[in-house]
Amino acid sequence: MKGKAGEAATAGRRVPSRRALALAFLLLAGALAAAFPDASRGQGVDIAAVPSKLEFNIRPGAEQSQTVKIYNQGAVPTRVLAYVEDYSISPENQIAFFPGGTLDYSIASWVSFSESDFTLEPGGAREVTVRLSVPADATVGGYASLAVFEAHHPEEASLEGLVTVGRIGVPLLTTVAVNPSEIRQEGAIVSLEVEKGTWVLFRTDLRITTTFENLGNTYLHYHAFTDVTGGISALKHSEDHGESTALARTQRQIAYEIKGAWFGRYRVRAEVHYPPDRVLVREQTVWVVPWLLIVILVAAALAFFSALYWRRHRRRRPDGKGAD
Repeated sequence: MKGKAGEAATAGRRVPSRRALALAFLLLAGALAAAFPDASRGQGVDIAAVPSKLEFNIRPGAEQSQTVKIYNQGAVPTRVLAYVEDYSISPENQIAFFPGGTLDYSIASWVSFSESDFTLEPGGAREVTVRLSVPADATVGGYASLAVFEAHHPEEASLEGLVTVGRIGVPLLTTVAVNPSEIRQEGAIVSLEVEKGTWVLFRTDLRITTTFENLGNTYLHYHAFTDVTGGISALKHSEDHGESTALARTQRQIAYEIKGAWFGRYRVRAEVHYPPDRVLVREQTVWVVPWLLIVILVAAALAFFSALYWRRHRRRRPDGKGAD
């Protein structure tokens, strides 16, 4: 399984209108939050999907079904189209979208919907069954695609110019195995980097990047934390990055920034938790030293003592000939 993927995010695509080309606005909602997902909001279109992701654990040759409830939170009737896309997410969390079936870990050809074209009245909701049919020869491991629900304005065909299309993406995270022992969940913190920003007198910014790699053969939910302590101001700061997902053999970066770190010695600690009860820890000690300010102070001190020396020297030789 190759490629890079993780939680869903935002995207769009071109859709045709009768009088002009319509450009889809980037409105695909973030979909790994456990709570009610943010609704995409478009030109008179406002939809949401619950739950935010579907997870399948299935044997080769088997079928499973789960439901997604689609809500129309707008004020006008909305036509909803359902289809499957592939997606990837780079270590730097840049998201890319592809036609279904493009990526090696795609399940686009395994997915079908109970309804793929329906209309929701304002305030209405519809349960859509997502059915997964796994081929008997499917390879053991993790897979993922995106169930996309695309909302169209009822008067889209008569609109000219740009037409906004709202889209909600629900990740379909899938593990294929005959026995649970075939699934390996393993991760590693491959690096912890601390970069110092531009100095402003005694203070600078610290940019901390932790790189986590999923070494297993299926997707992995992980929970990351960053702790920073130390410095002349005795800084203590902890950041809970929340839960994210990485597919097999992919890397994810966990970025954090400390504003205005003072002079001193800092201990940076990164933690990554993942099932069943694994905790990865990486620590690093860094010195925050305002070298530019030190150089300026040293130069000023040298100038001061030089001026003092020459002043005293001139007082000792008032005639300029070395007399006291």
